[in-house]
Amino acid sequence: MGSATASLVSERLQALAQLNSAFGQPDGSLFFTFDGALYQSMGVNADDTLRVLNVNTGQITASLDPVDIYSAVRAAAGNPLPPPQPPSSASALGPHGPSMMSNMMGKVGMYSTFLNMGYQIKGVKTILNNIPKFGVALGSVTTFLSAYQAFRGVQSLYKNGFSIGGLLNLAGSAFGIATGVNTLVGTLQGSGLSVLTNPAGWAVAGAVISASFMHAGINDLITNGFSAKGLLTAGLGFVGTVGFTHVALVAMFGMASMGVAIAIAAVVALISVLWSLFHRPPPEQIAAQNLSQALRPVIWTPGPLTLVGVGTVALLMGWSKNQPPPAMATLTVPAYYLNQVLAANGIANVPLNSQTPSVIVEPGDGKVVIVSPSGTDAHGNPLVTLQSYNVAKNFQFVSSPQAPPQGSYIPFFRVVNGKLDKRPNPAVVKALTIQDKMLQAVLSGALNSQDAMNALNVAAAANKAGVNPAY
Repeated sequence: MGSATASLVSERLQALAQLNSAFGQPDGSLFFTFDGALYQSMGVNADDTLRVLNVNTGQITASLDPVDIYSAVRAAAGNPLPPPQPPSSASALGPHGPSMMSNMMGKVGMYSTFLNMGYQIKGVKTILNNIPKFGVALGSVTTFLSAYQAFRGVQSLYKNGFSIGGLLNLAGSAFGIATGVNTLVGTLQGSGLSVLTNPAGWAVAGAVISASFMHAGINDLITNGFSAKGLLTAGLGFVGTVGFTHVALVAMFGMASMGVAIAIAAVVALISVLWSLFHRPPPEQIAAQNLSQALRPVIWTPGPLTLVGVGTVALLMGWSKNQPPPAMATLTVPAYYLNQVLAANGIANVPLNSQTPSVIVEPGDGKVVIVSPSGTDAHGNPLVTLQSYNVAKNFQFVSSPQAPPQGSYIPFFRVVNGKLDKRPNPAVVKALTIQDKMLQAVLSGALNSQDAMNALNVAAAANKAGVNPAY
């Protein structure tokens, strides 16, 4: 495999986004075939190339162009990319594409929001008002760019789930919409209402966010078929759009007609339907996205689960901050020591009388510790064994006493009658056998492209609970 990168930065960013959309995050959960072998991504370099591992030989390639990987994946699926076009004079000047445009719009939106706040200072406002229509232009730009960022943020939250960072970004976009609208309304109407307290701007922000969720639900229903999540999101988004639009109309124009608000929401819904119908991705991409979602890396544990902050595992295991953690380590300590360390970091005690081992997870860096009772010391004090592992950062852990949730890995060991059965789970042995046979068939070169992709899907789904791969 070569490591030279002839592509532009924008092309690599676009290829990474396409790989992420279809097959999962490129930091450990992306598997692909290239030059007749099976590879796993290990991470993304600073220049947006990929570090990859040859699954068969164990050899790591430090830098591989994601454009080449995406081209190989498309070719294996029977849908190769068209030949690259010669670069134009504009493209030769540097990176370009939607990623650059999105970043630029985000920065302009942020700066315009700050400028909008500065515009509220009396002295600054007096100076800037010497520029004709400055208030109208500032309010319009801030509103549009903030609404665009809110729309993108909602689509990301719907697809990837809620997160603190995502919610904070959405709140910032709502603030930009509200202040932009209030600046625009105040300039046009000459009202003395504050840019922060005027309800018109906040109502418009609510309507934009509601409409964005409605679009996400409608797009999901049209692209992936019926789902309760899509129907509920689209329905609640429509109701929210109607309600906030009605409040905005009353606040800005004194118009109290609910019919007008419903009509506006209906037009937005119609636009979302038409956009989704005419922008449906190829069927093979939809199938890959659905399979990737079904195979999300979830680890199930029937016992207690504790999430801790970064650095807690190093304290428990006695590692130095400058020492790279081992891939696996075992340590037996008094039980009170374990809970003392956790309590010092504001974390509740780990139950020591559980019939199944407890699991401590550092979601930020992929460290996992399995806590299991280990008898008592000479003074009768209970001991626990800490087994630490380093896993991929994008794993999700789910704790429940019932059977593994759909899409999680089949547990390697079973709990039978409240006791841990140390024999390997027969379901896992069967799954690994299926995986091995499917991968051997793919690597043999005897299968055509479509059958090879089907075999990879079966191999990927074999060790997951309740997952039926799409053919």
